[in-house]
Formats: sequence, structure tokens, C-alpha cells
Amino acid sequence: MVTIERHGLAAKSSAGRPQSSSFPAGSIAPPPTRITLAARCDADEITADAMSMRTIEWTVSAAECTTVRMPVNAALVFIGDSAHFPVEQVQHALIHALAKCNSLDDVTLIAGRGSETAAWPFPADISRVTDARVTRCELDSPCLLFDGWQRGYAQVSSKQSTAGINRILLVTMGSTAMRTEEMDWLLSLVKQQVRLGVSTSTFGMGVEFNEFLLEQIAEAGEGHYYFAGDAAELAECLCRELVEMQQTSARETTLTIAMPGGVTIETAGCLPVERHIGHLHIHLGDLAAGEQRVLFTRATLPSTPAETTITLYAYLSYVTPMHHAGGMTSTALLFHAVPQTKRDGAVIDFDIFRGVNEMDAAGLLMQALYLAQSPDASTAWYEVEQALHTAAPYLSHSMQVICQEFCRALHQELPEEFRKRIHQQIYTRLCGRTQPPMAIFPELPIANPGMNRPSSERKQSASTGRATSR
Repeated sequence: MVTIERHGLAAKSSAGRPQSSSFPAGSIAPPPTRITLAARCDADEITADAMSMRTIEWTVSAAECTTVRMPVNAALVFIGDSAHFPVEQVQHALIHALAKCNSLDDVTLIAGRGSETAAWPFPADISRVTDARVTRCELDSPCLLFDGWQRGYAQVSSKQSTAGINRILLVTMGSTAMRTEEMDWLLSLVKQQVRLGVSTSTFGMGVEFNEFLLEQIAEAGEGHYYFAGDAAELAECLCRELVEMQQTSARETTLTIAMPGGVTIETAGCLPVERHIGHLHIHLGDLAAGEQRVLFTRATLPSTPAETTITLYAYLSYVTPMHHAGGMTSTALLFHAVPQTKRDGAVIDFDIFRGVNEMDAAGLLMQALYLAQSPDASTAWYEVEQALHTAAPYLSHSMQVICQEFCRALHQELPEEFRKRIHQQIYTRLCGRTQPPMAIFPELPIANPGMNRPSSERKQSASTGRATSR
């Protein structure tokens, strides 16, 4: 069924109010959600009568469950003027994405255009592509970012159901410039609606958009950020997002770590964190069936007498979408205080130590990407180089190669598509999503010597304005 709306949004009807929590007819009632939490540390011994730092790896896993099929209520919003989109290619991308939906799903397509001659980026006959209920919202003016999100929210909230996944999908390939106060207001609204059950994901296509802005919106909306170099990649990203929504196993997933007196904990990565007295909350958002997230924290433990134990408790709380019930799983880590003489021969799990250092390196690469757009771009090159030299002994060989090649690339002006692709891969890593080590960094189009220059040569470059060793 396809509905077309013009010059705005349809009025909210009684049928648009949130429905009951029962799962739609015709779907398969799944077994209870199975979410696991595992924790391990680099060493379980700490030094008596002195402060100690331990690195902890947390692994959150959702079991594979092919019977899960969540209804999807999504608004797909094309930001900007449709005349700027490669309409034919985008239509093909939409055909592939909508083919993933069926009669359980509601999808609203929103786009604007600047002139009557511009074409809509909608497939000609949507009903032949999908059994989903599809609404076309055609605007006679370009759809701006703030306005587009609001229109998407109006559509999703009018059809909101507690039995499904409600999400706004923002797609742009043009300018996303906003005033600071508009940006702050939008992020505030996006966060507010997450608490009311509506999340937001963002998709940047091409190179004419601000990836840091789209990442912020996705983070605030507890959704995902995607980069698509062309319409074919956009189709892959949309399909992946829709399938993950349909296979959601847990919502509002939060890792809470109880901190005994004197214990402090710092996180690695970019997940949203809340601190309260005695507790640290790390928000993971939704988990899809079969998904695994790997997080790292550093715990500073206070001095304690020998032969005593400090226990660190953690629990993972979540909501099962099908049953609308809270779930929880927990674990605990015990740290035994021993004299310094015994600690000297302790065995350290270097896999964990390497993992957190690689997370830190990824964060530094993200910072360097941001700095590379500033007039003082050489600072980015210098920071990455210095951190690499410090952390190199604790990084895998593949991560060392990544950092070295990145430093060489920063020595030149980075191609825009190349920079955006790196950004998306680093963002995925910082969110704790597992991926092959080298997937964080695509093949470099530039290969100029930077990292491997002799130290004397690096010092000489100071007079030219290049960053050098201190």
C-alpha cells in the first residue's frame, strides 16, 4: 500500500497512536532474549599498599536467533534538494532496501525539491517492490536538516508502536551547515525522543557533508552513522540498517559498573557515558541478534593491605523488545592484593593490553582527522606520530602499519572521500563493534615518506612549519 502526501504532513489520526504491546499477527513469537556479559582483565593481582591500574575487557553478545522479526516503523528522509541526488541510482538503492521490508513494516519516504522539473528519488511503482505500508511525503522545497528530522519524527511518532522499532533515517549528500544554537537544539530533541522510543541513524553519501555532525546526531539518537561513496554503497547501508532493526534482540542496553570506595574507572572509545556516585553507566543502545560489542575500561584501584580482595561488580541491563520486560545479566571481577615482590613476576594478558591501546590509537586517529581540517593541520600529524612511537610496542603489527600510513597521508592533503571512509571505519571501532583489524583503514591512495624519515630530518622541518619531535 502506497500513500502520497503533498505540501506537508498528514494530520495525526486515532490509528496513529501507539498500539498495544502485543506482537503483530502473522509473526513468529521468539524465545526469550539471550544476552551475555563476559569480563576479563590484564591481571587479577594488584600491589598491596599502593595504587594499581588494571585494564578490563567487557564483551557483550546477543545470541543468534533466526525467529526474531521486529516490525519496523521508519522515516527515510532525504536532506537537501532532490535535484542534487543521482535520482536513478537512489531509486535503485531504495528498491533494494524496501525489498527487505514486508507487511509488518511502515516506511515513510520524505524528500523535497527546488523546482517542478526536479524528479523525486522514489521508485516509480513501490507496491511492486514491497508489501510494506509506504507513505511518500513530497515537499515542494528543499528539505533542510533540522526541518527534515522534525518531519521524520512527526511521521514516525504518528505510527509509533511499542511492539516495533521506531527510527528516523537521515540521508544527505549535500551541505549540512547549521548554526551552533540550531545544532544544540537538534541534538537535545534527538536525545529526548530516544527516551520516548524513537531513535535516529544518519547516512552521508558522496563528499559534500559534515561527517562529524552526522556522527553526533547518530550518537545522540542511539542509532548508527554510515558513509556511502555512491548509491550502491547507500543500498548496502540501508539494507544493513533495516535488517538490524528487524533483528533487534535488546533495547536500551546499558553496562553498569559499581565502583567501591577509592576505585575510579575511565572508558576507551566514544560510547555515551553517565557517572553517578559509586556507579558508571555505559550506554550501548540496541543490540541485534548475533551482534557482539567489545569495550575497554581502565580501573584505578586504591592501596589495600596484602591478602585482601577488591571486588568489581558489573551488570548489563536491557529491555526485550518482544516481551517489553527488563532483563539483566551480571558478572564480577576479583582483584587480590599481594606484596610487590610477588607482583614482579605476575603474568599480564597482553591481548587485553593491546586491545585497549588500539582503541586509544583509533581515538587519536579520529582526533587527527578532525584537526586535519584546521589551519594547524600539522598538529594532527605530530600528535599521531608521537603517540605511535609511545604505543608501538603494545600495538599489533597491523595497527602499527595503519598508524604509519596514516601519518604519511596526513603529510599531504587528504582526498575527501578517503578521509570520510577512514572516519566511518574508526567510528565503528570506537563504538566497540568488532571488525577485522585492517578494516579500520582502507587502501591508501598516497604513499609519501613521513614516519620513516630520520629524526634529524624531522627536526629540520620545524623551520617550514611542519610538526617535529620535541
